[in-house]
Amino acid sequence: MVILFSSMSIPHMEEDRQGAVPSRLHARGRRFGVSVLLLVIAAIFLLNALIAALLPYLFPSLPEWAVILVDGGLLIAILFPVLYLAVFRPLMKQIGLRERTARKLRASEARFRALVAHAPVGIFIADLAGNTGYVNARLCELSGLGQQEAEGEGWLRRIHPEDRDRVVHEWRRASAEQQEFNERFRFQWPEGHILWVVARAIALRDETGQVTGYIGSITDVTECRLA
Repeated sequence: MVILFSSMSIPHMEEDRQGAVPSRLHARGRRFGVSVLLLVIAAIFLLNALIAALLPYLFPSLPEWAVILVDGGLLIAILFPVLYLAVFRPLMKQIGLRERTARKLRASEARFRALVAHAPVGIFIADLAGNTGYVNARLCELSGLGQQEAEGEGWLRRIHPEDRDRVVHEWRRASAEQQEFNERFRFQWPEGHILWVVARAIALRDETGQVTGYIGSITDVTECRLA
């Protein structure tokens, strides 16, 4: 069996989508920040206009210079820097921090995908049911199957008939009990070519500790076996 990779959002078919989603979120974050700033400015202008209109009625004896200052935008001059420092600036810092974090995450995922794609061992990602959703090029070489053929339970077709029941039973038991999978068995190609392999797989968990899938690898040990 191949090395099981979990259903993290890593598979190659999601690569483009993963790059696009954070970018859209960043743009939305910036638009949200600008919207908040515009709302704050509008609220200040409305409040200033309301106070300027009510001031003569509330304070009939207020000096004319005070009325002129308020009507001329003194309240705006006072409140805008306060609201900017208290609301808008922290908000934009938070948005900037999220953008930097998302960029680092995308860079890390890109390095991970490159590592998996060129790994010298077979690698695959499986869901909770044990169905493979991703296989790398090396696994295709070992099994003699194409990318799509090896996904799902396609790899079962390449397990030697004498090993198949045992491997399938152990894999299903390990996935059901969320235990580590470790088996040695044979791949057999249609023309009779046989490879001895060692498969290892572990469960992958999210931040809450829930299992999201499995990650594993398959290593060709034919030379060691026949030595």
